Amino acid sequence: MLYRLINSGKIQRKEYYHHNRSDLFRSLPQKDLTQEQRESYEYFLYQALPKLLQFYFPAEFKDYNNQVSLEILNYENGKLCRWEEPEFTKIEAYHKKATWSQRLFLTWLIKWNCKEVKFQIDEEKQLVDNLHDWIEKSFKVNKSFTLEKKEEDLWEVNDKGLKITLWLSGNAPNRLIEFYYEQTKEIPFCKIPKMTEQGNFIINGNNKVVVFQSVRAPNVYFFQDSKNQVPYGEIIPFKGPWIRIFLDNLSRNKEETKLGVKLEFLNLKKVKNTESIFDLTQILTEAPFPKESLLNLFGQEEIIENSLQLGKSEGKDGKSVPHFLFNEKNSYFLLGKLGRQKFNRKMNVLLRLRGQTLAEDLKDKEGKLIFSAGTILEKEKISTLQNLINENRLSLLTLENYQFYSFSIISPITPQKKINVLGPVDKDNSKTWFDWGDLLIVISYFFNLHHGVGKVEKGDEEKDSLENQVIRRVGDLLYNDFDNKFGVFKKWIEKIYIAIISQLNKSDPTKLPKIQEFNQKVLKAFFNSSTLVQLQNENNPLAENSHIRKVSSLGLGGFNLTNVSPSIRNINPSYYGRYCSVETPEGQKVGLIHSLTLNTKIDKYGQILAPYYLVKQGKITPEIMYLTAEEELENYIAHCNIKINENDLIEEDKVWARHQRKFFLVSKEKINFIDTSFYHLNSVNSSNIPFFQHNDSVRMLMATNMQKQAVILLKGEAPLVASGVENYLLDNASLTVKANFAGTVQYVDSEKIIINHSSPASKKQQEYPISQFMITNTNSLLTSAPMVKKGEQVQAGQIIACGNYQEQQELALGQNLRVAFMCWKGYNFEDSIVVNERLIKEDVLTSLFAKKYIVVRKKIKVDKKPIEEEFYYPEREVSHLDHQGIVKVGSEVHENDILVSKRTPYKKQQPEELLIASIMGEKTHSFMDSSFRLPWGEKESIVYEVNRLSKEEIYQRGRSSYNADDLEAIEVCVVQKRRIEPGDKLTTRFGNKGVVGKIMPEIDMPFDENGQAVDIIFNPLSVPSRMNIGQLVEVLLGQVAYQTKTKLLVRPFNTPSWEHIAQIVKESGLKDYGLTQLYDGQTGSPFDQKVLVGCIYIIKLNHMVADKFHARNTGPYALVHQQPVKGRAHGGGQRVGEMEAWALEAHGVAYNLLEMMSAKSDDLHLRRLIQYSLVFGERELVIKNSQSESFNLLLQYLRGIGFDLTAEDYQDKNVDFYKQFSKISKV
Repeated sequence: MLYRLINSGKIQRKEYYHHNRSDLFRSLPQKDLTQEQRESYEYFLYQALPKLLQFYFPAEFKDYNNQVSLEILNYENGKLCRWEEPEFTKIEAYHKKATWSQRLFLTWLIKWNCKEVKFQIDEEKQLVDNLHDWIEKSFKVNKSFTLEKKEEDLWEVNDKGLKITLWLSGNAPNRLIEFYYEQTKEIPFCKIPKMTEQGNFIINGNNKVVVFQSVRAPNVYFFQDSKNQVPYGEIIPFKGPWIRIFLDNLSRNKEETKLGVKLEFLNLKKVKNTESIFDLTQILTEAPFPKESLLNLFGQEEIIENSLQLGKSEGKDGKSVPHFLFNEKNSYFLLGKLGRQKFNRKMNVLLRLRGQTLAEDLKDKEGKLIFSAGTILEKEKISTLQNLINENRLSLLTLENYQFYSFSIISPITPQKKINVLGPVDKDNSKTWFDWGDLLIVISYFFNLHHGVGKVEKGDEEKDSLENQVIRRVGDLLYNDFDNKFGVFKKWIEKIYIAIISQLNKSDPTKLPKIQEFNQKVLKAFFNSSTLVQLQNENNPLAENSHIRKVSSLGLGGFNLTNVSPSIRNINPSYYGRYCSVETPEGQKVGLIHSLTLNTKIDKYGQILAPYYLVKQGKITPEIMYLTAEEELENYIAHCNIKINENDLIEEDKVWARHQRKFFLVSKEKINFIDTSFYHLNSVNSSNIPFFQHNDSVRMLMATNMQKQAVILLKGEAPLVASGVENYLLDNASLTVKANFAGTVQYVDSEKIIINHSSPASKKQQEYPISQFMITNTNSLLTSAPMVKKGEQVQAGQIIACGNYQEQQELALGQNLRVAFMCWKGYNFEDSIVVNERLIKEDVLTSLFAKKYIVVRKKIKVDKKPIEEEFYYPEREVSHLDHQGIVKVGSEVHENDILVSKRTPYKKQQPEELLIASIMGEKTHSFMDSSFRLPWGEKESIVYEVNRLSKEEIYQRGRSSYNADDLEAIEVCVVQKRRIEPGDKLTTRFGNKGVVGKIMPEIDMPFDENGQAVDIIFNPLSVPSRMNIGQLVEVLLGQVAYQTKTKLLVRPFNTPSWEHIAQIVKESGLKDYGLTQLYDGQTGSPFDQKVLVGCIYIIKLNHMVADKFHARNTGPYALVHQQPVKGRAHGGGQRVGEMEAWALEAHGVAYNLLEMMSAKSDDLHLRRLIQYSLVFGERELVIKNSQSESFNLLLQYLRGIGFDLTAEDYQDKNVDFYKQFSKISKV
């Protein structure tokens, strides 16, 4: 059997050949998963933000007497901004619960020109002294400033960065001063969070991720109304309000129909406080075009004639059409570069002319006839027109300052009418704004649709295609946020400067005390309130990498969960190779959250690009081209799982290929491109599943989501059968440290690694810190370990340290365990799993969890020594505490054990209370025990770290303000070791999840002929019902790898054929395809039939029974229906549903059921009787159902809607529900 060896980390894996034997598809993924996020954020910080500042500044503010200009100067290196490095490292930011950010500085130039100020002269002083006193009183200057006379009545003040020029006029003692104030000063603008190498942000000590957002691309779209089959249009800009174009009845008489066109400006009312809907009359009369020209432009359009005959009219309240939107200088309405490209391509006049008949002669610029009237424009004639356009020889229609391509054709629907087809002239797509000429082109296209000329989007499939979508990355989202807020920012600065210039009293225009505070509010609102900024899923490296590649259709500018149609959630053909077809959340967000595939890129315009190898005449070239969803349409693209030989030649004569979103069987010469990888359809999560194509798609959806819930084990193991991305996923993990350059390891320990540069001439040395004992937001405990030794040679990019989730530089989240698919005495019924006790003894599926508790100690005014206090506890309760009442590091603590001893003074007792205490002989206590204890439900834990924080450190770690009574805070970190136990959830990589139902001794587990017991027993019925056949193939090949002591690699969509698998099994010596004769461990007798036994990769999920155990003695009840509240967090009660009731009925516990349904639920009368019996010791209590509060609630609801119920007893007497209930409730 032919195979090739692939190096994955430090493991050499064997990959068997299938159809494709080309070396082009041999390499494993190498892409940086965070590249798109980091490039977008860097572009925003160093290019987009400076351009945005230059757009809004210089800003001018003025009143009747003053004029102020605020300008931003460039630094010496030509950059607009100066960035200051963070004040602490990433690790310090984690520990201090701070935001890892960098400060932005801007150099402001303030110019202030005041025309006239009264100047009172003290005649006893000289003019210089008078001016000196006036300057000190009016401006904030240093005492060392100089005042110099330049000319008669012209003086100049010079200070550090400050220059004031004074002109005197008038006669003493009342003279006038005109001054020109100019000062340059560097002012901190804001503190912007810095992105880590993993593509996330550290906000208040927590890792946060900004997910991608998918929104409609800027362009013009036309749709068909499903009700009346009338087209309507939408203009979606890059910046500005959306515009909707539709037909409406202009006549005020309801019986008369007079159609007209209306334009609706969405969200315009909020922005400019104007009307949002205008008819075409208002639009055309506001347009800078003569009435006659418009009539000639649109031809014989009845709607245009009706609109222009109505004359100029204004909107409600006399508000006119928002013509400011189409002004190039204001930039209120922008299409952007991508929007302009799409607009010109959509409005291309030649696309609408194919197959149409000319109504007039067509001539070029020189007046030569090109085509005569009546000519039908077929494909060849369209090509001739395209050549004329390229040579700039086609005549143009000029209207004021706007030019169009204009053709007069005969209407296909009404041949007696002529219609004009307009198109844009902008060839180089340089114009990014939307002007009046573009609006006329859109209106012309809208009219053409009513004559059957043009194209509408074909339903939701084309509407939601990725051709019409763009991705907003973190830089784009922040740019939009700052752009929206800068207008408010300018108004706020204007108010400040008007207040400054209105009175001269120690004025300092450079002092803007809230400028940084304002911008911090903008950033705080974005990083703490935006739905697209999420707390990173830190369950495991797979979850971290997947979260960074997530794309959301929700949020501002996207969809809302309440108004999403089912068609939007469907899989679109354009998702192929861009979005993973199976990974999406389960629940109400299904189909609205996607994951990018492994090899996709996002270009600068936000378009998703998929990589393909170029194919020429059936030979695959190593040239990789990235195509958009629109560019794919006209090409024939094949999948890489076809017969390809070692010379990169396609051996099949006929190949299935994608073309125009459909599949065709074509000759290999027709193929233009082929997928570059077997992972072309897979995301980060789904690419980790071998035998991917042999499973049900819904089960794969669950499998991808469950892998993100995998718990990091104490002893992780790389899979025997890998998918090829294990080393790649480790490269992008959060705790992975890579060498920045080649060199020699000089020093290694658990906290740092020092590497010297390999070049003898270079004395460069770099220290790499290693993170230890990091607690994730899912309470997992992560540690790092160096992977190099002192003196070892390392290469640039090599992993030198990694977290505790790897084995030989491959991701290791689970264990390879021996599994049997069989029924065993009912213990593995349905989703239940039987587990070998060996897994507990050897800590095979054991994991570490840690929690951090912060306890604040306050001043106790009546005690001179509040910390060194005397204990009044038994010795067993304080043996693990030090002399200050704080738990010792290394102590083993259990639930309700004291971690920090505290006491709180009682309120001052009244004299009557003291008298009663003395009469009763009781000792009065001035303090109560308020010690912080390990919460109930926590298992035995080990204290591994105790930190004492000062008041300032408490404030740094998230407290909003100082508290005068705070002395210090004690931070206690505990870690617990969780072994597998009944109730924990396990799964395979194929979504075959189950709950541990029984842990059996190793001696009682089924064993084979060699005496080797199995580790796990799965129910065989779970395979056909879930249709995840891939796990059976893994069991078989996993056993082959185990027996031959090799490790295999099987990529998605590249599984060996069944014939090849049979040959592999035969060569390994495995008999009967893994069917093994097992023996009962309890009786020693063989089972009736052979059982499928093999090795499979088992993952432990973060659904552990230790987090779900809950007991309630007393607790809160719901106010309305008087039943116990739900949930462990609220101290809720039992949930007894149908299945729980059936289970109890099977055991015959009728009285327990009665008690659960009545006294422990919402029967107030029985509840009070039980309380009475407990207090007064009456043990003889008859539990008898009286009336539940939910039944009373039902009666009240019925009365509320006008129904009344009557009941009769066994003697046919009427019973009053409400009277009876009121009697019972008063008992």
